[in-house]
Amino acid sequence: MKNIALPYAVMHYEDPIVSIIFKEKSQLGFLEIRELTRNAEKLSGGKYYFTLCYLPEKINITPLGKQVASDLKEAPLCKGSAIIAKKDIVKTSANFFYKANRSKFMFKVFTDGQEAREWLLSQKDEQDRYNEAG
Repeated sequence: MKNIALPYAVMHYEDPIVSIIFKEKSQLGFLEIRELTRNAEKLSGGKYYFTLCYLPEKINITPLGKQVASDLKEAPLCKGSAIIAKKDIVKTSANFFYKANRSKFMFKVFTDGQEAREWLLSQKDEQDRYNEAG
């Protein structure tokens, strides 16, 4: 098991999932997002990975941080993300906006950690089938 502790989050790797547990009242700008990406790539050993993010009640992501986080070129090894939100309204609205934006990046918000993990593993199976066919 691999772990990295940062001032704003703790990262843990269990193939193929990088779990990120954010600390309450974290402030994430583009530098923090890029640091998370570099560390996720290091934890995965340079292989593709999925992220499982646990969000606290209060977290602030700057506009530039959001822009970097949503740019597929910034994290080419990340094949999808599951977010664990504490409130169902956050889950519902985030999933709605994701579908409305028609992003090519696999992303879904959950309130249940086990359900999120199972979804990510199903995405891994799909990615493996795609790689074998390609």
